[in-house]
Amino acid sequence: RRPTAADIEQVRFEPVETAAELWDTFSWASFQILYQVPSMLLDSSYLYNLALQVATFPDVLDEWERYEGCAVEEVALGPGASRLRPAEQLPIEAPASPNDLVQRCGALVDAYGLTVVAREPGAEGPRGETVGTLTLRVKRLPEGCHVEEGGADAEPSVVCTVTEDVVLEAGALEAVGYLQTIAVSTAWRGSGLSDRLLAFAEGKARTWGLGLMALHVHRDNVGALRFYEKRGYEATSDWMGWGDRFFLLVKPL
Repeated sequence: RRPTAADIEQVRFEPVETAAELWDTFSWASFQILYQVPSMLLDSSYLYNLALQVATFPDVLDEWERYEGCAVEEVALGPGASRLRPAEQLPIEAPASPNDLVQRCGALVDAYGLTVVAREPGAEGPRGETVGTLTLRVKRLPEGCHVEEGGADAEPSVVCTVTEDVVLEAGALEAVGYLQTIAVSTAWRGSGLSDRLLAFAEGKARTWGLGLMALHVHRDNVGALRFYEKRGYEATSDWMGWGDRFFLLVKPL
């Protein structure tokens, strides 16, 4: 049967606490994404990144410990509270080139991050079956370039084209919430679990003092593009350097 609203409420959000859980979560999410978008198997850049992550899993483990040192407590606090201080801006040091800015925007910000595993209670053992995951990190984008503030009664709007001259004139790089991975099992798609995971990530980003969410979506993942569009995300110029096979989507918080 299809999961109900009551089933969604019973799903538990738990942090990743061991290297084995990290590997299980990474491999599970990768399978779900590739199952949904088979054409990504033909994307050389995606396969390269995937193979690189598998080959360098010890480094992934180190990064997990580096960026998720507070994840257990942060997940327990829920999406409306945090023990972390707001993430700071990073001044742009002159002279700055476009390539330099792309590399700095693509780098993860220390200390901020969490991986959440959504588990169905009462299935396949005491911990429950994995039905969804999300990994939230913090990256940077040129400050004030991707969102245009509205007037007194208007909401902020996404700037779809951010040119090089505008970026090079920005005085700083602002920290933004970066949704590195979000995946839901086939049986739970369309149930509302994706909304609950996304709401958790957006709420946590707000508690970290962030005003913008960002993520990359493969151009062939039409379902995901529609999902995020309906929830206020829009495509913008990608200053994180993923290339033309992916869209960078952003949303003001």
